[in-house]
Amino acid sequence: MLNALRRARLRSQSAPDVVSLVRAHIGLHSTDYATPYLSALARVEGFDPAGLFARLQTGDGLVRLNAFRSTVHVVHADDAGIVSAATGAVIEKIGRRSPGLKGLSDKAIDRGVDALCAALEGGPQTNAGIKAAAPELAGDLRMWMYVAMGRGLAVRADGPHARSNRVRYALARDWCPFERPDVDEARRAVLLRAVDAFGPITADDLAWWLPATKGEVKRVLASAGPDYASFEEGGQTYWFHGSLDAVPDEGPLGAWLLPYEDSLLKGYKERDWLLAPGLRDVVFPLRLEHWAPPDGAAPATTRSGVNVSGEARPSIWWDGRVVGRWEERAGGIVWQLHADVGTEATARIGARVAALEHALRSELGPLFST
Repeated sequence: MLNALRRARLRSQSAPDVVSLVRAHIGLHSTDYATPYLSALARVEGFDPAGLFARLQTGDGLVRLNAFRSTVHVVHADDAGIVSAATGAVIEKIGRRSPGLKGLSDKAIDRGVDALCAALEGGPQTNAGIKAAAPELAGDLRMWMYVAMGRGLAVRADGPHARSNRVRYALARDWCPFERPDVDEARRAVLLRAVDAFGPITADDLAWWLPATKGEVKRVLASAGPDYASFEEGGQTYWFHGSLDAVPDEGPLGAWLLPYEDSLLKGYKERDWLLAPGLRDVVFPLRLEHWAPPDGAAPATTRSGVNVSGEARPSIWWDGRVVGRWEERAGGIVWQLHADVGTEATARIGARVAALEHALRSELGPLFST
């Protein structure tokens, strides 16, 4: 049953449009700001990167938030309230635990956040603009931003290019307004949405993903309601939305090129089921250099370094499993298979690489703001 449901989950990765994709994943990873575009290119037929860029540039229904595990995500406006409320305390805590803010009183923190928000009253601002308007925050501005974003007051706004992480910041109420519900209500809603998005999934996976305590996760699952089901296998309890078992398994899943930190690999604490044998240190290397690309360059160290809970490098998939890795180099893609998938599959993967190289040049490259 587990394998059948997992294949059903992988088969449901495609979406009719990018908005549906964002909602189905409760947000797309955007630690690298190119990732949402590449995640959508892999899943949405006819995806228009310019349309996503335009929406993110104006706050039109999609917004960048620091969210799950404090990392940046592109989230739908209808979900921004529950996501912000469910994850905000962790994000604010990161800011307040930093050396520059750690010793400040609650009142001092409130004054600093008020100063930051005042700097944003006139519209989106760069880091430099905020520092000029509130010089008292300049030394620890990144941490002050964590506090303000954790409270749902500020968001990441527009940027100079689709691939640039140098965005401006804006007041949430001006850029993409949302209301935050009760924290417990929001966390419950987000955990059940994660079951929808990633099930079959374990309590350990859910606790790692949000993050949450296992006790909190188990309480939510125990009261999940009739739309959710569970089963035991291999000493683990797996949860899924009941509609998942109706997805037909028809033929191979084909070739995918998923980007750095793609949501699929980041939805689970235990990921070996998604990887061909020996791929852990290829996809989750301790250092980027733990990989020998096909251009002949030798890795800086051996491939023995691995951080399986850390960053997920760009991955090559065939029939629902990671079989290799790709990276961008000098405007093109270098890639390598680490599993024998046969001549036909290799050719189809090569065609995907060529299509992605074209998209990087002709569709993502020109996306500059005016």
